[in-house]
Amino acid sequence: MEYSSPDETAVHNLASAAVNTLIDEEDGTFDFEELRRITKLVTRNLDNVIDANYYPTERARRSNLKHRPIGIGVQSMADTFAMLRYAFDSAEARELDVKIFENIYYAADEASCELAKERGVYPSYEGSLGSQGKLQFDMRREEEGRKIETTLDRDKLKKEKMSKYSNHISYLLVLIPTRSTAQILGNNESNKPFTNNTYTRKVISRFFNVATRHLYKRLTKQGICSSGMGNFLATTRGSIQDIKGIDANTKLVFKTVWEICQMSLVEMVTARTPFVNQSQLFNVYIDASTHSNVYAKVNALHHRTSGKGLKTRLYYLRIRPGCNPV
Repeated sequence: MEYSSPDETAVHNLASAAVNTLIDEEDGTFDFEELRRITKLVTRNLDNVIDANYYPTERARRSNLKHRPIGIGVQSMADTFAMLRYAFDSAEARELDVKIFENIYYAADEASCELAKERGVYPSYEGSLGSQGKLQFDMRREEEGRKIETTLDRDKLKKEKMSKYSNHISYLLVLIPTRSTAQILGNNESNKPFTNNTYTRKVISRFFNVATRHLYKRLTKQGICSSGMGNFLATTRGSIQDIKGIDANTKLVFKTVWEICQMSLVEMVTARTPFVNQSQLFNVYIDASTHSNVYAKVNALHHRTSGKGLKTRLYYLRIRPGCNPV
Protein backbone atom coordinates (compact mmCIF):
# COMPACT_ATOMS: atom_id res chain seq x y z
CA MET A 1 0.00 0.00 0.00
CA GLU A 2 1.14 3.55 -0.63
CA TYR A 3 2.53 5.65 2.19
CA SER A 4 1.19 8.97 3.50
CA SER A 5 2.58 11.14 6.29
CA PRO A 6 2.52 14.80 7.36
CA ASP A 7 5.35 15.34 4.85
CA GLU A 8 4.03 13.23 1.98
CA THR A 9 0.64 12.83 0.30
CA ALA A 10 0.30 9.58 -1.61
CA VAL A 11 -0.62 10.04 -5.28
CA HIS A 12 -2.28 7.65 -7.71
CA ASN A 13 -1.16 7.62 -11.36
CA LEU A 14 -3.81 5.43 -12.92
CA ALA A 15 -4.74 3.66 -16.15
CA SER A 16 -6.86 0.65 -17.05
CA ALA A 17 -6.73 -1.96 -19.79
CA ALA A 18 -9.96 -2.77 -21.65
CA VAL A 19 -9.37 -6.52 -21.63
CA ASN A 20 -12.43 -7.32 -23.76
CA THR A 21 -10.58 -5.93 -26.80
CA LEU A 22 -8.09 -8.81 -26.56
CA ILE A 23 -10.57 -11.60 -27.28
CA ASP A 24 -10.92 -13.43 -30.56
CA GLU A 25 -14.60 -14.37 -30.39
CA GLU A 26 -14.32 -16.78 -33.31
CA ASP A 27 -11.92 -19.19 -31.61
CA GLY A 28 -12.46 -18.07 -27.99
CA THR A 29 -8.82 -17.16 -27.30
CA PHE A 30 -7.33 -14.34 -25.27
CA ASP A 31 -4.23 -12.52 -26.57
CA PHE A 32 -1.88 -12.46 -23.57
CA GLU A 33 1.09 -11.37 -25.68
CA GLU A 34 -0.78 -8.22 -26.73
CA LEU A 35 -1.84 -7.64 -23.12
CA ARG A 36 1.82 -7.66 -22.04
CA ARG A 37 2.77 -5.29 -24.87
CA ILE A 38 0.03 -2.84 -23.91
CA THR A 39 0.98 -3.07 -20.23
CA LYS A 40 4.61 -2.20 -20.92
CA LEU A 41 3.53 0.79 -23.01
CA VAL A 42 1.13 1.98 -20.29
CA THR A 43 3.86 1.58 -17.65
CA ARG A 44 6.15 3.89 -19.60
CA ASN A 45 3.38 6.39 -20.24
CA LEU A 46 2.42 6.60 -16.58
CA ASP A 47 6.07 7.04 -15.62
CA ASN A 48 6.22 10.01 -17.99
CA VAL A 49 3.05 11.39 -16.40
CA ILE A 50 4.81 11.50 -13.02
CA ASP A 51 7.41 13.92 -14.41
CA ALA A 52 5.05 15.99 -16.55
CA ASN A 53 2.21 16.31 -14.06
CA TYR A 54 0.98 19.41 -12.26
CA TYR A 55 1.00 19.03 -8.47
CA PRO A 56 -1.34 21.12 -6.31
CA THR A 57 0.87 20.67 -3.23
CA GLU A 58 4.56 20.18 -2.58
CA ARG A 59 3.78 17.15 -0.42
CA ALA A 60 2.09 15.42 -3.36
CA ARG A 61 4.96 16.24 -5.72
CA ARG A 62 7.55 15.05 -3.20
CA SER A 63 5.80 11.73 -2.66
CA ASN A 64 5.23 11.01 -6.34
CA LEU A 65 8.81 11.73 -7.39
CA LYS A 66 10.26 9.87 -4.41
CA HIS A 67 8.35 6.60 -4.86
CA ARG A 68 7.17 6.80 -8.49
CA PRO A 69 4.04 4.66 -7.94
CA ILE A 70 1.61 3.77 -10.71
CA GLY A 71 -1.64 1.84 -10.72
CA ILE A 72 -2.58 -0.29 -13.72
CA GLY A 73 -6.04 -1.83 -13.50
CA VAL A 74 -8.64 -3.36 -15.80
CA GLN A 75 -12.13 -2.69 -17.06
CA SER A 76 -14.67 -4.83 -18.94
CA MET A 77 -13.94 -8.06 -17.07
CA ALA A 78 -17.65 -8.94 -17.10
CA ASP A 79 -17.78 -8.18 -20.84
CA THR A 80 -14.81 -10.48 -21.36
CA PHE A 81 -16.45 -13.39 -19.55
CA ALA A 82 -19.74 -12.83 -21.39
CA MET A 83 -17.98 -12.86 -24.77
CA LEU A 84 -16.32 -16.16 -23.85
CA ARG A 85 -19.57 -17.56 -22.41
CA TYR A 86 -18.08 -17.96 -18.94
CA ALA A 87 -20.26 -17.50 -15.89
CA PHE A 88 -18.64 -14.82 -13.71
CA ASP A 89 -18.40 -17.18 -10.74
CA SER A 90 -17.14 -20.19 -12.73
CA ALA A 91 -13.77 -21.90 -12.41
CA GLU A 92 -12.95 -20.91 -16.01
CA ALA A 93 -13.55 -17.23 -15.27
CA ARG A 94 -11.44 -17.36 -12.12
CA GLU A 95 -8.56 -19.04 -13.98
CA LEU A 96 -8.63 -16.45 -16.77
CA ASP A 97 -8.87 -13.61 -14.24
CA VAL A 98 -5.74 -14.78 -12.43
CA LYS A 99 -3.81 -15.24 -15.69
CA ILE A 100 -4.74 -11.73 -16.81
CA PHE A 101 -3.39 -10.16 -13.63
CA GLU A 102 -0.30 -12.36 -13.63
CA ASN A 103 0.51 -11.21 -17.18
CA ILE A 104 -0.09 -7.54 -16.34
CA TYR A 105 2.11 -7.77 -13.25
CA TYR A 106 4.88 -9.59 -15.13
CA ALA A 107 4.91 -7.06 -17.99
CA ALA A 108 4.79 -4.06 -15.64
CA ASP A 109 7.65 -5.51 -13.60
CA GLU A 110 9.68 -6.07 -16.75
CA ALA A 111 9.03 -2.51 -17.93
CA SER A 112 10.03 -1.17 -14.50
CA CYS A 113 13.36 -3.01 -14.75
CA GLU A 114 13.96 -1.68 -18.26
CA LEU A 115 13.18 1.85 -17.10
CA ALA A 116 15.60 1.42 -14.21
CA LYS A 117 18.32 0.57 -16.74
CA GLU A 118 17.51 3.73 -18.72
CA ARG A 119 16.60 6.21 -15.96
CA GLY A 120 17.79 4.74 -12.68
CA VAL A 121 15.96 3.41 -9.63
CA TYR A 122 13.29 5.41 -7.78
CA PRO A 123 14.77 7.48 -4.91
CA SER A 124 13.29 5.41 -2.05
CA TYR A 125 14.32 2.08 -3.60
CA GLU A 126 17.11 1.20 -1.16
CA GLY A 127 15.73 -0.70 1.79
CA SER A 128 12.48 -1.55 0.03
CA LEU A 129 11.29 -5.13 -0.38
CA GLY A 130 12.03 -4.78 -4.07
CA SER A 131 15.68 -4.07 -3.24
CA GLN A 132 15.70 -7.43 -1.45
CA GLY A 133 14.56 -9.15 -4.64
CA LYS A 134 11.01 -9.74 -3.43
CA LEU A 135 7.94 -9.38 -5.60
CA GLN A 136 4.31 -9.35 -4.51
CA PHE A 137 3.81 -13.09 -4.93
CA ASP A 138 7.01 -13.76 -2.92
CA MET A 139 5.50 -11.92 0.03
CA ARG A 140 2.27 -13.86 -0.33
CA ARG A 141 4.25 -17.08 -0.43
CA GLU A 142 6.07 -16.19 2.78
CA GLU A 143 2.84 -15.11 4.46
CA GLU A 144 0.88 -18.21 3.51
CA GLY A 145 3.74 -20.69 3.63
CA ARG A 146 2.88 -22.20 0.26
CA LYS A 147 4.05 -22.02 -3.32
CA ILE A 148 2.24 -19.52 -5.55
CA GLU A 149 1.61 -21.12 -8.93
CA THR A 150 2.70 -18.99 -11.89
CA THR A 151 2.63 -19.57 -15.64
CA LEU A 152 5.41 -17.10 -16.50
CA ASP A 153 9.13 -17.44 -15.72
CA ARG A 154 9.53 -15.08 -12.77
CA ASP A 155 12.94 -16.45 -11.83
CA LYS A 156 14.27 -15.58 -15.29
CA LEU A 157 12.93 -12.03 -14.95
CA LYS A 158 14.59 -11.66 -11.55
CA LYS A 159 17.91 -13.09 -12.73
CA GLU A 160 18.20 -11.34 -16.10
CA LYS A 161 16.66 -7.95 -15.35
CA MET A 162 15.64 -7.29 -11.76
CA SER A 163 18.98 -8.31 -10.21
CA LYS A 164 20.89 -6.25 -12.80
CA TYR A 165 18.81 -3.10 -13.11
CA SER A 166 16.49 -3.07 -10.04
CA ASN A 167 13.20 -1.15 -10.32
CA HIS A 168 12.26 2.31 -11.49
CA ILE A 169 8.68 2.15 -10.15
CA SER A 170 7.58 1.17 -6.65
CA TYR A 171 3.94 0.10 -7.14
CA LEU A 172 2.39 -1.31 -10.28
CA LEU A 173 -1.13 -2.77 -10.05
CA VAL A 174 -4.36 -1.62 -8.44
CA LEU A 175 -8.01 -2.41 -9.14
CA ILE A 176 -9.86 0.86 -9.66
CA PRO A 177 -13.52 1.78 -10.35
CA THR A 178 -13.01 2.99 -14.00
CA ARG A 179 -16.53 4.46 -14.03
CA SER A 180 -15.72 7.35 -16.40
CA THR A 181 -13.49 5.57 -18.92
CA ALA A 182 -15.66 2.44 -19.00
CA GLN A 183 -18.66 4.63 -19.83
CA ILE A 184 -16.72 6.25 -22.69
CA LEU A 185 -15.73 2.85 -24.13
CA GLY A 186 -19.13 1.25 -23.54
CA ASN A 187 -17.72 -1.32 -21.12
CA ASN A 188 -18.76 -2.68 -17.77
CA GLU A 189 -16.80 -1.13 -14.92
CA SER A 190 -13.55 -2.52 -13.56
CA ASN A 191 -13.56 -6.18 -12.50
CA LYS A 192 -17.21 -6.11 -11.37
CA PRO A 193 -20.05 -8.39 -12.55
CA PHE A 194 -22.97 -6.87 -14.43
CA THR A 195 -25.17 -4.91 -12.03
CA ASN A 196 -28.15 -5.18 -14.36
CA ASN A 197 -29.11 -6.64 -17.73
CA THR A 198 -30.98 -3.53 -18.82
CA TYR A 199 -30.36 0.19 -18.79
CA THR A 200 -32.41 3.30 -19.47
CA ARG A 201 -31.70 5.46 -22.50
CA LYS A 202 -33.03 9.01 -22.72
CA VAL A 203 -34.11 10.75 -25.91
CA ILE A 204 -35.80 14.13 -26.28
CA SER A 205 -39.34 12.85 -25.91
CA ARG A 206 -39.03 9.92 -23.52
CA PHE A 207 -37.04 7.29 -21.66
CA PHE A 208 -36.90 3.69 -22.83
CA ASN A 209 -35.32 0.48 -21.51
CA VAL A 210 -32.67 -1.39 -23.49
CA ALA A 211 -31.11 -4.82 -22.91
CA THR A 212 -27.32 -4.75 -22.50
CA ARG A 213 -25.41 -5.36 -25.73
CA HIS A 214 -23.99 -8.82 -24.95
CA LEU A 215 -27.34 -10.16 -23.81
CA TYR A 216 -29.12 -8.55 -26.76
CA LYS A 217 -26.63 -10.13 -29.17
CA ARG A 218 -26.98 -13.56 -27.57
CA LEU A 219 -30.79 -13.52 -27.48
CA THR A 220 -31.00 -12.17 -31.03
CA LYS A 221 -28.89 -15.10 -32.28
CA GLN A 222 -31.27 -17.44 -30.49
CA GLY A 223 -34.26 -15.69 -32.06
CA ILE A 224 -35.90 -14.83 -28.74
CA CYS A 225 -35.14 -11.12 -28.40
CA SER A 226 -38.11 -8.86 -29.05
CA SER A 227 -38.36 -5.09 -29.16
CA GLY A 228 -40.01 -5.17 -25.75
CA MET A 229 -37.29 -7.19 -24.02
CA GLY A 230 -35.77 -4.12 -22.37
CA ASN A 231 -39.12 -3.10 -20.89
CA PHE A 232 -39.77 -6.65 -19.68
CA LEU A 233 -36.35 -6.82 -17.98
CA ALA A 234 -37.19 -3.61 -16.15
CA THR A 235 -40.06 -5.47 -14.46
CA THR A 236 -37.72 -8.31 -13.36
CA ARG A 237 -35.11 -5.91 -11.95
CA GLY A 238 -32.78 -6.88 -14.79
CA SER A 239 -32.88 -10.61 -14.13
CA ILE A 240 -33.35 -13.22 -16.87
CA GLN A 241 -33.46 -16.24 -14.54
CA ASP A 242 -37.23 -16.80 -14.75
CA ILE A 243 -37.67 -16.03 -18.46
CA LYS A 244 -38.80 -19.11 -20.38
CA GLY A 245 -36.97 -20.07 -23.55
CA ILE A 246 -33.53 -18.85 -22.45
CA ASP A 247 -30.96 -21.64 -22.23
CA ALA A 248 -29.12 -22.57 -19.03
CA ASN A 249 -25.70 -21.26 -20.10
CA THR A 250 -27.09 -17.83 -20.96
CA LYS A 251 -28.78 -17.65 -17.56
CA LEU A 252 -25.48 -18.51 -15.85
CA VAL A 253 -23.43 -16.03 -17.89
CA PHE A 254 -25.86 -13.17 -17.35
CA LYS A 255 -26.51 -13.54 -13.65
CA THR A 256 -26.42 -10.06 -12.15
CA VAL A 257 -24.20 -9.19 -9.22
CA TRP A 258 -27.28 -9.53 -6.98
CA GLU A 259 -27.63 -13.17 -8.07
CA ILE A 260 -23.98 -14.20 -7.74
CA CYS A 261 -22.78 -15.75 -4.50
CA GLN A 262 -20.64 -13.06 -2.86
CA MET A 263 -18.40 -15.74 -1.34
CA SER A 264 -17.30 -16.71 -4.86
CA LEU A 265 -16.25 -13.08 -5.43
CA VAL A 266 -14.17 -13.25 -2.24
CA GLU A 267 -12.37 -16.30 -3.68
CA MET A 268 -11.73 -14.48 -6.96
CA VAL A 269 -10.30 -11.43 -5.16
CA THR A 270 -8.08 -13.71 -3.07
CA ALA A 271 -6.85 -15.68 -6.08
CA ARG A 272 -5.48 -12.59 -7.86
CA THR A 273 -3.94 -11.04 -4.72
CA PRO A 274 -0.42 -12.45 -5.35
CA PHE A 275 -0.20 -10.23 -8.44
CA VAL A 276 -1.71 -6.97 -7.11
CA ASN A 277 0.81 -4.96 -5.09
CA GLN A 278 -1.47 -2.06 -4.24
CA SER A 279 -5.08 -2.90 -3.37
CA GLN A 280 -8.34 -3.93 -4.96
CA LEU A 281 -11.78 -2.50 -5.47
CA PHE A 282 -14.10 -5.00 -3.76
CA ASN A 283 -17.78 -4.19 -3.44
CA VAL A 284 -20.34 -6.40 -1.73
CA TYR A 285 -23.91 -6.60 -3.06
CA ILE A 286 -26.75 -7.95 -0.93
CA ASP A 287 -30.34 -8.30 -2.07
CA ALA A 288 -32.62 -7.80 0.93
CA SER A 289 -35.38 -9.77 -0.81
CA THR A 290 -33.31 -12.96 -0.58
CA HIS A 291 -31.44 -12.25 2.69
CA SER A 292 -33.69 -11.48 5.63
CA ASN A 293 -30.74 -10.81 7.95
CA VAL A 294 -28.40 -8.46 6.09
CA TYR A 295 -26.22 -7.95 9.17
CA ALA A 296 -25.57 -11.69 9.45
CA LYS A 297 -24.62 -11.84 5.75
CA VAL A 298 -22.15 -8.95 6.08
CA ASN A 299 -20.70 -10.50 9.23
CA ALA A 300 -20.23 -13.84 7.46
CA LEU A 301 -18.45 -12.11 4.57
CA HIS A 302 -16.10 -10.33 6.97
CA HIS A 303 -15.26 -13.65 8.61
CA ARG A 304 -14.68 -15.19 5.18
CA THR A 305 -12.23 -12.44 4.17
CA SER A 306 -10.36 -12.60 7.48
CA GLY A 307 -6.94 -14.19 7.05
CA LYS A 308 -7.07 -13.97 3.25
CA GLY A 309 -4.35 -11.32 3.12
CA LEU A 310 -6.64 -8.76 1.48
CA LYS A 311 -5.55 -5.14 1.81
CA THR A 312 -9.13 -3.95 1.31
CA ARG A 313 -11.82 -6.26 2.67
CA LEU A 314 -14.71 -4.02 1.64
CA TYR A 315 -14.97 -0.91 -0.53
CA TYR A 316 -18.71 -0.27 -0.94
CA LEU A 317 -21.55 -2.22 0.63
CA ARG A 318 -24.58 -2.10 -1.68
CA ILE A 319 -27.94 -3.26 -0.32
CA ARG A 320 -30.91 -3.55 -2.67
CA PRO A 321 -34.34 -3.18 -1.04
CA GLY A 322 -36.69 -6.11 -1.08
CA CYS A 323 -39.05 -4.55 -3.63
CA ASN A 324 -39.01 -1.95 -6.38
CA PRO A 325 -40.05 1.57 -5.33
CA VAL A 326 -43.45 2.63 -6.63
